[in-house]
Amino acid sequence: MKSLSFILVLLFTISFSFANETDDFKNKARELKTNNEFKDAIKFYIKAIKLTEEEKQLAELYFEVSDCYFQIGNKKMAIRVIEEAIIKFGVTKMDIISNDFTCCTTNYFLVDNIKNYNSLRQKYISKLKDIDAFLIYDDYLVKK
Repeated sequence: MKSLSFILVLLFTISFSFANETDDFKNKARELKTNNEFKDAIKFYIKAIKLTEEEKQLAELYFEVSDCYFQIGNKKMAIRVIEEAIIKFGVTKMDIISNDFTCCTTNYFLVDNIKNYNSLRQKYISKLKDIDAFLIYDDYLVKK
C-alpha cells in the first residue's frame, strides 16, 4: 500500500512539474513575442508544444508559432504550421479568422493562402475514430 501511494505521489509530482515547465515556456515565448523577438519565441513555443497534450492548447500554440513566422517574413512556414494544425487538430478557416493569438493581418493572410484546405480537412476527418461524435456539433448537422 505504501508503494502504491508513493507511486501516485510521484506521478502527480511529475505531471505537475511538466505543467509548470510548459507554462514557463509559454510565458517566456509570449514575453519574447511581445518584445518582437519572434525567432526566440518560436523556440520556446516549440518546447511548450512538446510538453502539451491537450489539443485545444496545442492548436493555440500552433497559431502562435505561425504568427511568429509571419511576423519575421517567413510566410511559407506560417502557412505550413497552420496546415499542420488543420490536419492534426481540425482547425477550420473560422478558427483561423477568429483566434486571438495572431493579428488580423496574419489571420486573413493564412485563410487566403491555404490552397489545399479541403484536402487538409479531409485528412483530419479521415483519421477520426468516431465520426459520429464529430458530426454531433450543430455546424456539421445536415439541415432540412
